[in-house]
Amino acid sequence: HWGEVSEVYARHPALVGGLPVRFEVWVTDLRTFAPLASGEILLEFEAPGGATTALRGWSPSPPGMFHVDGELPAAGGYRWRLTVAASGLRERHELGEVTVYRDAGAAANDSAMLHNFTPCARA
Repeated sequence: HWGEVSEVYARHPALVGGLPVRFEVWVTDLRTFAPLASGEILLEFEAPGGATTALRGWSPSPPGMFHVDGELPAAGGYRWRLTVAASGLRERHELGEVTVYRDAGAAANDSAMLHNFTPCARA
């Protein structure tokens, strides 16, 4: 996803409500075209009523790659966004709508699961 000053690319397994998940998020500073070497990212899932589940990632390792670990919200539809914050850089990426599934089988049966981010197998 391209922003004004950053580009983000992420991989994740199927999004299953209530389960732990790891997102691998790569961030590039578009002002220098270098991988972001420090900072933090915030991945938010906002429910229709406004309740938000937030997952954070700090200190990329290697440079540019953040790990974001946490528990997903309950199954349902959400708006999701990713905020990048580093020295001299702050940008919010609005990623649109996403579905968190009740189980892996439901996710596998929904071709819409391939949204803005690329799913990957969890190691």
